[in-house]
Amino acid sequence: MKEKNPQHPPVEHPQYVMTLLQAFESVSTLSEDSKLAPGFFRKAQIPIAVICSRYGISSRQAVLLAACVELGPRHIEYSDLCQHFSITKFKAYAFAPDIDALEELGLLYYDDDDKDSFSVPSDFINLMSRDEVYEKRKYVNLCIDEMLVVFDGLFGNNIDTINAEKVVNTVSEILADNQHLAFSRKICFFNLDRTEQAILCYFCVRLVIYDDDDIRTSELSRIYKSDAAFARAKFSWRNGTTASFVLGLIEHICNDGIKDTDHFHLTDEAKADLLGEFALGTADAADSALLRPDSLVEKKLFYSSEVERQVDDLRSLLQPEKFAEIQRRMSERGFRNGFACLFYGTPGTGKTETAMQLARQSGRAIFFVEMANIKSKWVGDSEKNIKAVFTHYRDILQREKLAPILLFNEADAIFGKRLENVEHSVDKMENAIQNIILQEMENFEGILIATTNIQQNFDKAFERRFLYKIKFDLPSPSSRAMIWKEMIPDLDDVGATALAGKYNFSGGQIENIARLHTIDIILRGTDGDILARLMRHCEKEVIDNDNRKKIGFS
Repeated sequence: MKEKNPQHPPVEHPQYVMTLLQAFESVSTLSEDSKLAPGFFRKAQIPIAVICSRYGISSRQAVLLAACVELGPRHIEYSDLCQHFSITKFKAYAFAPDIDALEELGLLYYDDDDKDSFSVPSDFINLMSRDEVYEKRKYVNLCIDEMLVVFDGLFGNNIDTINAEKVVNTVSEILADNQHLAFSRKICFFNLDRTEQAILCYFCVRLVIYDDDDIRTSELSRIYKSDAAFARAKFSWRNGTTASFVLGLIEHICNDGIKDTDHFHLTDEAKADLLGEFALGTADAADSALLRPDSLVEKKLFYSSEVERQVDDLRSLLQPEKFAEIQRRMSERGFRNGFACLFYGTPGTGKTETAMQLARQSGRAIFFVEMANIKSKWVGDSEKNIKAVFTHYRDILQREKLAPILLFNEADAIFGKRLENVEHSVDKMENAIQNIILQEMENFEGILIATTNIQQNFDKAFERRFLYKIKFDLPSPSSRAMIWKEMIPDLDDVGATALAGKYNFSGGQIENIARLHTIDIILRGTDGDILARLMRHCEKEVIDNDNRKKIGFS
């Protein structure tokens, strides 16, 4: 008879059948204030064994992981472990090797290089709740585009801090695991140290994805493990004595023949050797944001009579023959021949969708720009990003048969009044972005549509530059009734009219309720009063809106 292991009972046995969610909850609950005494491990033997067997980790690591799931999932510190288990800091510090082991498996990750706080990956939580095991992603068999996107995520601008050591090691691993790519083989051939290898990849990412060929010394600091390490390296970068300089991969930028020792870019030789396939200098890197008209789904929209008239005029103007004729006449009379349109008003009233439908109906592509993605906390990056957008658009304009639509979506922060006497860097950045857009719009050729929820306090300089300004209001009761019927065909006229009269919803809110109704039918069937079911969803929407209004100071 096979001897049983008391630490790891056979989880397939009926008495040990337990989901991961149940196991984690049980271990977390039993471990609270347990001081990790032997009695706790005996009591929690079964759920601990479930976690151990599913993730291939030790009992101690299973207990630690369960506690982190309960305490986190973000920014867990040793003091949190002390409080949870009722143990001393010395006992908590003894978990350091276990945290390292879990970090190696991808089940935890350190928040920064100090390793004094750690977090649980969001995918781990999602998979655990579905009784699925999280596994550290392996970046293998990537194409060059995928690799640079992965690197961009590692270096990303949207996080407050990065774990430089983890980033550097991960970049090295990805390069080693993708030697089928000429890019990886060439980077590894230079035999740079891991940090400088990662920096070279950073230069490539910034150039290909963001068309940014000007990297500052301050940007490199994030890739070094410590301030002291960066301080030592900074002089080598400024003096041009790093391995990347010696190998002719990176050089200082020169302005009017004067070398700027704080600004760098890839040499022409490095661009040709490492990134030749990207045809740098064209707008190919921006095509991922280009939506073709045949990919846009036809959607019926409802407007007030005044908005309908304005949208019809714009639709007529954008038809290829009419647009070409208008541009010709504008040029003959010495007018600017670019068209800038502002869609503003209440959220959910169809501003973005109107731009999409105009593109589809006129056979034009849309260069879609989410303004939230333009902004960066790094000084100067946001300005570069917005300049790159207009550069990409001009390149696309040259090679497209029909002028595409440059769509600035949800650009609320851009069109407010510019601030005066600003001191904070964020305010300066906002003003700088606005000034760049104003300058670009002055000589703009093509079609620009911007959407915003701002309904007042427009900056006057922007008002003058928008030829068409269309205010999207909430639909009238008759329009709302038509939207209800369009979204839910099974709803009769009486029901649609009743809902339209009772609830002053936007088209976006009605669409949300229609989606909830569809899910409700799938889960519960079609039995029951459709109007009553829809009203329940509407009341929930009203409650949610009321709650949102009450958040904050009054």
